[in-house]
Amino acid sequence: MNAVKNKKTEINPIKDLKHLLGDGESLRIRNYPRKNYKQYEELSIHGHLIYKVPDITKFDEFITPIDQFFIRNHLKAPTINVKNWKLSLVGNFEKEVTLNIDDIKKYDQVTRVHLVECTGNQRAEYTIMGNLKSLSMYVNMMSFNQLIRLLDPRQFKWWMSFLRRTGLRGGNMLSNGVFTGIKLFDLLKDYPLKKGTKEIIFEGIDKGSETIIHQLKGKDIHYARSFEIKELEKYEPILCFEMNGAPLTTNHGYPVRLIIPGIYGHEQVKWLGRIIATTEKFRGYYQTEYYGYKINGETVPVHEVRPKSAVIKVLRKNNKITVYGIAWRGMSNIERVDVSIDKAKTWRSAKLLCKEIDTSWIFWEFILPDNLKGLITIMPRTYCVNGECQPLKPEKFSAVYGNNSVFTAVVKL
Repeated sequence: MNAVKNKKTEINPIKDLKHLLGDGESLRIRNYPRKNYKQYEELSIHGHLIYKVPDITKFDEFITPIDQFFIRNHLKAPTINVKNWKLSLVGNFEKEVTLNIDDIKKYDQVTRVHLVECTGNQRAEYTIMGNLKSLSMYVNMMSFNQLIRLLDPRQFKWWMSFLRRTGLRGGNMLSNGVFTGIKLFDLLKDYPLKKGTKEIIFEGIDKGSETIIHQLKGKDIHYARSFEIKELEKYEPILCFEMNGAPLTTNHGYPVRLIIPGIYGHEQVKWLGRIIATTEKFRGYYQTEYYGYKINGETVPVHEVRPKSAVIKVLRKNNKITVYGIAWRGMSNIERVDVSIDKAKTWRSAKLLCKEIDTSWIFWEFILPDNLKGLITIMPRTYCVNGECQPLKPEKFSAVYGNNSVFTAVVKL
């Protein structure tokens, strides 16, 4: 066992950006939800919470408070007594073992700031509210099982909620948090993998039926995702038990969840119950059917967050109009954020208001030229130091998930 040291990285993020965002008259962003949009959009199906979406125009703190953090669940959140909770390491390990929460907390603890983004963020551009061509591309990129889910009468409430407004899942399914836990590879030093291990599967305790097919078969499934070993070595995952300095809440994966920096939220398995070492490629439902890019007929898992940016506020003060926004990325640091107000003909760089901490988001500002009139389309575009940047239009393979195309904001001056 590692030496028992409960070190936490000292983090001093900007606690309140309201003084940076300033005050003034807030202009309505016309292609965002209307003013009567509730602070949160929530949806429950079959008696359990599916998602809770915050209002993007309320993103004015570097660290998102827990009660404002977005939620996306698939199956019913389990009620777990931590005294009875166990984490089982099974499969191709040198020794299978079952651990409790005290066993986990004996390892060195690390604290990191990470942004968590839903891979379906900004998918609303493919709704009927957009245009039929985009909707057609969206449907064509779906796998057979994704189409079955689309037609599942049990999902009617979900799709009606999704279609009724373009603001829903249009850029607000993300939050920035402080996560504390232990490094996965510290644990694996004491419980090594056998030779021939290809992937590690992270399985949640939550289980149920996602589609009518599962229900007809009488088959409950667990939420689970897998990674190749070399991928995990790249991303440095942690087994997390605290969020923003407090124990995880039920909807955020209590008592232990997976956190992987720079990876989309669907990979961050909640309510962790088993870690499975396997010598074969994992073909679980959420790995190959629900989440993935469809490329040349094959479903390719969606992993790394792609660079993106969004406008959160447009303020008028002292005859100046200032645009405020957020920018984020996967594993490569942000180099700059450029902004266009003439439909991508010309670009100017925004001012970055804070530095990245680990894989956090950052805030930026951009002052609009004087004497602009009428409808103005603001187009922010994030560039990373590795040369990656946002595409101007959605890429075909990311029609369902991982869309990071330039997300516009329209204001009337």
